[in-house]
Order: sequence, then structure tokens, then C-alpha cells
Amino acid sequence: AGRTGVVINMESRGGGGRAMMFETGPGNGNMVSVLRQVVGNPAANSLAVKIYELLPNDTDFTPARQRGLPGYNFAFIGDARQYHSPVATPEALDQGALQHLGGQGLDLTRALLTAAVLPAPADDAVFSDVLGAVVIAYPPAFGWVIAGISLLLLVIIARRRAADWTSRQVVGGLLAGLGFLAAAAVLLFAGNLVSGSGGSPNYYDRLAALPRLGAQALLLVVAALALVVAFRPLGRFWGHWLGLAVLSLVMATALQALLPAAAPIIAWPLLLALLAMLPASRRAGVEGLTLIPPMLAAIAGLAFLGGFAHFFMLGVGITAPFVIAVFAPLALLLLWPLVPDVRRRPALLVAGFIVIAATGLASWVRLDPMAISIPAYSNDKRN
Repeated sequence: AGRTGVVINMESRGGGGRAMMFETGPGNGNMVSVLRQVVGNPAANSLAVKIYELLPNDTDFTPARQRGLPGYNFAFIGDARQYHSPVATPEALDQGALQHLGGQGLDLTRALLTAAVLPAPADDAVFSDVLGAVVIAYPPAFGWVIAGISLLLLVIIARRRAADWTSRQVVGGLLAGLGFLAAAAVLLFAGNLVSGSGGSPNYYDRLAALPRLGAQALLLVVAALALVVAFRPLGRFWGHWLGLAVLSLVMATALQALLPAAAPIIAWPLLLALLAMLPASRRAGVEGLTLIPPMLAAIAGLAFLGGFAHFFMLGVGITAPFVIAVFAPLALLLLWPLVPDVRRRPALLVAGFIVIAATGLASWVRLDPMAISIPAYSNDKRN
């Protein structure tokens, strides 16, 4: 035990999903570099590492970390009904999740066993995988370069379309982003209360309900989007689009200043959106071929944000689903040129029907019998 150099720990809180590298030892810069170079189909980001540092949770990696040993801590958290559950059997375990967990561990083990020397401690890195294809990593200070490039692009775009926006319209776009965030947060908070989150619900019963709670959260976010579309002013396209970009840049800059490890969650999709806005800014409207860059940016950006939102929902969704509302302004920035102009009444009706459907899901979670998957030792009390 005294000759241990690196620890690779594999955990689970459930029975499926992608295996995330969510914790490292101190001074992880070189450790992340090894992971970036050798792991195929990676799932890792510095935000998860930073959040886990702030939580009181422990795993089997904790004693190693307390001794100052470097390492990697992996876990999948999908199909949470299997966590400490009598239904958690070898047959029920998602074989793809097991392969993803073991594959990443094996890639790292092979690399470390054949290395001339083990990675030395280095300054912590800011990093994230991009849709499971590659891990991008850099020093925290480089985040300011990304913020500077984003600001430069925003200024260029604003100057090109100077005749098509006013400061009042930019403020209107900023308020639209904040309105989407607020509407999503309120609906998610209310929906969670309706589903039975108040009082002292059974923790494992709530975990078993996560698929329905996730579907409810998605419906409520779409309902909030429909509300924003219902009150979207017509004929002020560029002003509001620029306002949304300004809001996202403010959020990215604040994260870079306060929590650099979390900055990629906003900064990377924002940069992608601005790169798509740049060619579109050559014309007053976004249509035809000029619609292709924003469409591609929306697909890639929303996929990136959706991965984070899904991870947040699995991690904290049973108690605080409203956390995912933080992605709302950036999602609206990506969607803005793709959202059609609609009349207010139909948009409000769509929002109402979606809220009714989400309320039905919430009521199903609240009223259905206790899940058969809860552990025998669990407290069965339910409000």
C-alpha cells in the first residue's frame, strides 16, 4: 500500500448511463493530460470535479485522496432505481454502461503501467469532453482569452448590423433571456412540489421516479420557451439576438471570474453561437444559406448543453431541478434565429397544454405506490 502511485476507482449510483470522471486528486493538470490523450469515448469535465469537491459525499477514493494520492474517480448514475436496490441484479445492469466504465479505466491503466514515470502534480486544468469525442483542456487563465474572443466577435457583429438595433432592443433581448430563466425556474420548482418533493419523501422512491421527473422537467422548459415566444416582439430580430449574446457573455465572464472550472459550460456554446452569427450578420435577415451556420451551432450547442442538463437532472433533479434553468438564456440564444414568429394566443395555448401534461406526470409520481426498488432498510414514510 505504501508504494501506490495512482488510484483508479470505479463507482455507480444506479445501473446505467455514461460513466463520468467526476473526481481527481490534487494538482490534476498532468493527470487530465493523460486522460485526454489515451481515453476513447471520454466523459469528464472540471465542473463535475469542482462540484464534487464542495459536496460532503465520500467514495472509496476518499481515503486515497486524503493521503494526497493522485487518481481518477469514475461513476455512472443513470437508472438510479437500482441504487442500493433489490432490483439491482447482473441481468438488470446496463452492459453498455459497464463497458464504458471499464473501457475508460482500462485505457488509463494501460497508459500508466507502461509510462516511464507517473504524472507529476501540476496546476489544475479546466477541461470538458465534447460530446464524448475528445477532451479539451487548458489552464484556467486561458478562459479569459476565450472571453476576449467572444467579446471581439460580438463587437464586430454589432457594428455590421448597427442600423438594425437600438440599445432598448438589446435590453429587451437581455430581459427575454432572464425571463426564460425565471419562467423555467418557477415552473420547475412548482412542478417538483406537485410531484411530492415537499416534506420527507422517500429518497429511493424519488430516485426510481427520475425518468418521469426528467420528462416533466423537459416539458416545463418547453412550456417556458413557449411563453417567451408568445411575448416575443416582432420585427426586432437583431437587437434581441445581440441582447441574448450580451447576457450569455456576462454569465460566462462571471463564471470565469468566480469559478473558472465551470466556465466552459457557458463560454464554449457562446463562442459557437457567435461564430454562427458572424456570417449571418452579412444580411439583415437569417434565411436560406445564412440559416445553415446558426442551425449547425444550435444542434451542436444544444447537444452540449443537453448533456450537462441531463447530468444535473440525474444528480440533483429529485431535490433541485430548477438548477437546469441556468442553461435557458444560452439555449434561447442558440434557438433565436430558428424560432418562427407565431401569434400570442396559440403560443399561450401550447404552453398551457404542456403544463397540464407535466402536471399529470407530477401527479402520477406523487400518487403512485411506493417503488418496489427501494432497499429493505429504507424508511417507508411518505407524505
